[in-house]
Amino acid sequence: MPGVGQEALACSLTDDQLQGIVGGAVEKIFGRMGEVVAEAGLGAGDIGAVFLTGGSSLMPMIRQRTQRAFPASEIVHGDAFASVGLRLTLAARSVFV
Repeated sequence: MPGVGQEALACSLTDDQLQGIVGGAVEKIFGRMGEVVAEAGLGAGDIGAVFLTGGSSLMPMIRQRTQRAFPASEIVHGDAFASVGLRLTLAARSVFV
């Protein structure tokens, strides 16, 4: 669209505002992670590495929450955007080809 660029989509948020917006979703994600680990008969200390990918994994609150949830684990960062794009490409291929 003419006249609509990144500057039109920009806004400023404090950390507290961002936490207020996404905090509930983050807690649901980590709650489910805890359930999956428990269903596998494991504890957080049994997890050797946690792989983070996707744009939201770049958010400090996600990294910090991951480190708190799995303090003995290595936190491995994937290509935040390419891995998600690759998965979408594979999904599209299975649907449209």
